[in-house]
Amino acid sequence: MKIRLNTLESLEDKITEDFFWRKWEMKNFEFQIKKFSIGVYSEPMALRSAVSLLCAHWEGFIRSASNYYVIHVISQRKKIKDLQTCFLALKILKKMKIAGQSNKINPYIDLLVEAEALKEEIFHIPYSEPNARIISTDSNLSYKKLEDIICRIGLDSSHYRKYKTQIEEQLLERRHAIVHGEKRRIDKDEFLETYHLVIELMEDFKDQIIKAAENKAYLK
Repeated sequence: MKIRLNTLESLEDKITEDFFWRKWEMKNFEFQIKKFSIGVYSEPMALRSAVSLLCAHWEGFIRSASNYYVIHVISQRKKIKDLQTCFLALKILKKMKIAGQSNKINPYIDLLVEAEALKEEIFHIPYSEPNARIISTDSNLSYKKLEDIICRIGLDSSHYRKYKTQIEEQLLERRHAIVHGEKRRIDKDEFLETYHLVIELMEDFKDQIIKAAENKAYLK
C-alpha cells in the first residue's frame, strides 16, 4: 500500500487515526483489568498478555508515526540540499553500510561523490507497507533505538531522557521476559504503570511529529 501525505492535515489525520485505534485497544484492556475479576488462575496470563500488547503498540506507533513523517517530507517534493542532513543519510544509508565493510578508500570516495550529486535531486525513498518501511524499530525499541529513530528523522530526543529508566525496565525488560518464554509474573500495578507510560510516550511523540511538520523542521 502506497501512502501520500502531502498536507499537514493528511499527516495529522493519519497519525491520529493510528494513535486512537491503538489507544482504544489498550484502554479496553485497562478497563477490563481494573473493573472485572479475571479469576485467580487466568489473571497472571491476562496481565502478561496485556503488557505484551502495550509494548507491541508502543513499538508499532513509533514506527508508524516516524514513517508517516518521512512520507510527509517526501511528499513536499523538496531538493535534498534544502532538507536536514539526516534525510540525505537516509537516502544513502544502505550504501554507507556497504562501504563500511571495505578497508579500501574508493567506496568512500564514490559515496561522497554520489552524496554531493544527490543534493540537487528531489528527496524520495520508495515506501510501501508492510515490506518496505523506511524506519524500523527492529522489534526491539530500547531507549537507544528510540534516540536513533528520532535522530534519523531530524528531531530532538532530549525530551525522552527522563523516561530512559522506565523504557528500559518497564517496557523492554518486561517485554523480553514475556516474549522469550520466561515465567515473569506481572501484577496489576505493574500493568497500570506500563499502560500509563505507553500512553504518555505515544502522546508526546504524536505531538512532537505534528509540531515538527507544522514548523517544517525538516528544512535546513
